[in-house]
Amino acid sequence: MRKGLGFLVERRRLLRDLGLLSLLGVLVVELWIPSEHGHFWFERAFGFWALFGFVGGFVLAKTSKAIAHLLLSKPEDFYGEW
Repeated sequence: MRKGLGFLVERRRLLRDLGLLSLLGVLVVELWIPSEHGHFWFERAFGFWALFGFVGGFVLAKTSKAIAHLLLSKPEDFYGEW
């Protein structure tokens, strides 16, 4: 397990590039999906759902991290001085 995580950490630029490439792939695939059946004007915009998913995931991750820090974190001297 540790060896596999070390492999991923050493290649974090590759993972980032693969993530960005997959986002680009989603945008390209969206060209072939008909979007004329949207209920609102912004649903017919190119890349709306890809961008919506990316921004939504980012906001969800940052919000959950902030809530976890507020509710779960303890002060530095929580256990007192031993």
